[in-house]
Formats: sequence, C-alpha cells, structure tokens
Amino acid sequence: MVLLERVLVVLLAGCGFQVRAEVIDAAPSDGERDAASLDAQIDGPLDAPIDATPDAPLLACPIEYVVTVTGSMSRYRISSTNGTFAQHHASCNDDLVGATHLAVFDTLAELDQITALLVAVPQPSSGRFYIGAVQMMNQTTTGGGWLHFTGGAVPTTMWQSGQPDDNSDSEADHDQQLAALESGQRLNDVSGELSYGAVCECDGKTIDPTVATHIP
Repeated sequence: MVLLERVLVVLLAGCGFQVRAEVIDAAPSDGERDAASLDAQIDGPLDAPIDATPDAPLLACPIEYVVTVTGSMSRYRISSTNGTFAQHHASCNDDLVGATHLAVFDTLAELDQITALLVAVPQPSSGRFYIGAVQMMNQTTTGGGWLHFTGGAVPTTMWQSGQPDDNSDSEADHDQQLAALESGQRLNDVSGELSYGAVCECDGKTIDPTVATHIP
C-alpha cells in the first residue's frame, strides 16, 4: 500500500481558502502507473473549494473582506472612512485587481441584508455608503439607464421612494449619476463629489467594459 500526500482546499467561514495536507491510502495498480497520470490525480486544481457552487468566487478574498450575507458567495468590506466616489472606487478596485469593486447587489434580499448591517457600523457623512451603480449619460429620465458595475440593470425596487431624482431637477443637468446606500434604507442617486463611506465586494468579477465607459 502506497501512502500519498494529497492537497485539499478548505473553505473558511470568513473569507478565502486555506491549504492543508492530508495523508491518504492509494490502492496498488497492476504495474507502474504513468507518472503524469498519477500526478494529475494527486495535484488537482488548488483554486476551487471542494463541492463549490458554480457561482463561488475561485479566489482568496483579501482578509478585510469578512462580511457575508445569506444567499451570496460574495464577501464584503464596509468602509466608514469619508471619501469621494473616485477615492472609494479606486480603493475597492485595488484590493484585489479584477476581483473586487464597489458592491453590486444581485437581489433585493442581498441589498436589504447589507443595509441592515450598516446601521451597526460607525457612520460616515450623512450615513451614506457608495456602491457600484452608474447611470448612462445619454438618459433623459431620472430612472432610465441605471447599470450595475458588473453588468445588468439596477432593478427599480432597489431605490428609496422618490429616488432617483437627479437632485430634483428631472435629469436636466445629469447632476447625480452614481448611487449610495443609506443606513437601514435603499439606494439614493448622488453626484460622487461628497465624502461618504463605501461598501466593497469580492466576487471574482471584473467591471463590465461597457459600463466602465460611463463611470466618472
């Protein structure tokens, strides 16, 4: 009986993966196995958790990404530090290039869980937190053309009552093309010039190239 050392990847409850070694028994074969074939069985891909769902991020998130919500494989980082949209946009993207960005909410349940958590953290200016949504500049109505950073339209149900309103001017000057969450509430359109906090997300997704052309 031959003892082999097999590498397993264990998904942590928080964020990221941990690699450990385990000794297993390998059944003897008739004659020598081909070395490359044996290596393929032992050294399987290390970038995916065992029995991972297809939507699971195949990467280790930065250690600051410790917030989770039910029904999502994403990990989140909440920043209460006051900063402009541009500052938070760059910070989220730089955490793990190509895998992190200002948060995008695929479902209303995901958004509502995050907003409920925001009430319990230190509050930035106005209790607002930038998230990953932008309105295309060619829109003529306040509610038209809103996109998630990773692609797809922002559902109208994610907005607060009366929002978006482009600062109450019916899209006359495209004054508010970005979005922020308020603690315990839903989305509000904002200009991006004021200093708020931010919610960053680690999901292994890049910003959609088409959407990126509309991000200031």
